[in-house]
Amino acid sequence: MKSFALIMIAMLLGGGTPVAEAQKRDGAKAGLKGNPGQFFGPDAYPQDARRAGAEGRVVAILKVDATGTVVDCTLRQSSGNASLDTQTCAIAREKVRFTPATDRRGRPIPSDYPLAVKWQLEGLELSE
Repeated sequence: MKSFALIMIAMLLGGGTPVAEAQKRDGAKAGLKGNPGQFFGPDAYPQDARRAGAEGRVVAILKVDATGTVVDCTLRQSSGNASLDTQTCAIAREKVRFTPATDRRGRPIPSDYPLAVKWQLEGLELSE
């Protein structure tokens, strides 16, 4: 039986949408509330992906509204496994929260946030 671990990395990616570009020029970026890595723990690994030994890196672009809620998730890079891709967006929508981005006057605005998640099975446990 394999044991597994996940590594969640939030990172900024090159290029952006018009909303993200305007926000960068004029105000503050959205900020993660807490540690979203806690939501991508071993219990979150999709069972079918675990059985198949699937691993991979998902890069998602999260649409964050003016309240700091993730309202949409699109893939920028697939892991190559549909379950891992789907689970990344499902967790982001349900659990990840932000302090919203602000315009130059300090008013909350919608923004985009790139999120990378590395789904990885680690080690082997020998059992009969």
